[in-house]
Amino acid sequence: MIVITSVFSGNFRVKNITLYSVLLPIILIFLYNYTKENIGAPRTLFPMFLIFSVVSFCLPFFAKIDVRLVLKTIMVLSLPALFRINQVFFAMVQTRGSISMGYSYSFLMPILVSIIYLFFYYKKETKSEKVLTVLCFGANIVFLLLLVAFGVRGPVLSIILLLLVLYVVRVDPTKRGVKLVKSKGVFILLAVFLIVQYLEPILIFTHSVFSSFGMEVRFIDKCLALIETGNVINGRDILNEITIDAIKKKPWFGYGIDQFDNVFSGFLYPHNFVLQLLFDGGFFLTIIVLLPVLISLFLKLRNCTYNDFVIIISLFFASVPGGLLSGDLWAMSTLWFFF
Repeated sequence: MIVITSVFSGNFRVKNITLYSVLLPIILIFLYNYTKENIGAPRTLFPMFLIFSVVSFCLPFFAKIDVRLVLKTIMVLSLPALFRINQVFFAMVQTRGSISMGYSYSFLMPILVSIIYLFFYYKKETKSEKVLTVLCFGANIVFLLLLVAFGVRGPVLSIILLLLVLYVVRVDPTKRGVKLVKSKGVFILLAVFLIVQYLEPILIFTHSVFSSFGMEVRFIDKCLALIETGNVINGRDILNEITIDAIKKKPWFGYGIDQFDNVFSGFLYPHNFVLQLLFDGGFFLTIIVLLPVLISLFLKLRNCTYNDFVIIISLFFASVPGGLLSGDLWAMSTLWFFF
């Protein structure tokens, strides 16, 4: 999407190339080939590995990103999905009672983008532009309702977290940096504490409200079912435990790129990109990838422009929460764009 919009808007050019942006892809390609030749074939095929990690990381350095154009294009391209709801959404619901994790996350990006675009850019549009924005937003509200009713929990959580950030953070179009509204932040922390403390009765009450209207919400039903079994995180604790134990045995350089399923038969990946980095490349690869990202993010948020902040939160909430809960590191292009 960034490439397409940059080319058509005349913004595709080499820009801001850094030593890090050159070295990291080289290191990733070397580790992939070393793993393949000396340890075992990675589950992710090399062309997909190249696209999802290396190319995704490099492309933003070759384009001046028109944030509004990218977001608006994502919103518009989500509209045709309305005409496939019966064939995809409801057909899947009829056969399995829900939509898969893959389909759930595929709807996340356009929903997030619609909310963010409406919040930051709607007031700046002309009347004709606003018509298209409202149409796109309306379509993605439909997707959001279907996601809440039939999807997995991760994307819904990402959307909730985004709304909380939009509530407590302010960005001035004329100034640099991000401002936290402290009074709202305290209110949110208190609300989160109360929700965590009284999660089950809140979910039971919400479930009864929807049931009174003859509606079922899979997000709520699944949470209640997992609470009853005492396993709210749906087996992630076991997966985390075996991953951490394995990391302790090879902490420095890990087991090789995308080798989790070769080490643990029956498990494809750790469902947490930080643990996956530590497992695959140890502290060596984790520090190389994450340390510069965290430093850059901290510095950027202190001095970011309006458009910088918009693209940061768009990519962050489209990738990081899901990547910490269920994402496969080597198949998350959005996460690498965020990096």
